[in-house]
Amino acid sequence: MIAAAAGAVCACSLNLDAVSGASTKESPAAAEASENALSEAIKADPKGPEPYLKRGLFYLSRERHEHAVADFSSALGLSARQPAALAGRAESYLALRKDWEAAADLDEAVRIEPDNRQAWILRGQAYERLGDLNRALGSYGQALHLNPADEEVLNNFKRLGGVEGRNYSPF
Repeated sequence: MIAAAAGAVCACSLNLDAVSGASTKESPAAAEASENALSEAIKADPKGPEPYLKRGLFYLSRERHEHAVADFSSALGLSARQPAALAGRAESYLALRKDWEAAADLDEAVRIEPDNRQAWILRGQAYERLGDLNRALGSYGQALHLNPADEEVLNNFKRLGGVEGRNYSPF
């Protein structure tokens, strides 16, 4: 689910389709042109977090996670309260098996934006990997509260021993 959620994670706060070069089906030349355009946007506005966020999303969509982490970190350094950058960086951290770092980013992302279902799902995955099943259950429970019809999250919740109707504290 981690790789499959790459676009959806950050799309909650920023539409990934609106990011130049977001399609992974484009030709290598078009992808390079998109990357160059995003890099030029950073040069034009090096103090603005948005260009870094957009290029981070570009890298995330291409599974270039080290580059994505760097750009999301730059965006967060310029403006700390960005749930999309936190969730995007966490997505890359999870792909890089940096689960503690992902969990910390996702804790902050859901504090800033508690209705961010994808951040709750990723947080559940991070805490599940870390062996903290209570926080994982609480996170999946929050995601289910936001969308009770999500069968994949419900399956994860039940797989960990979650009982429907019971409240699990995510913190």
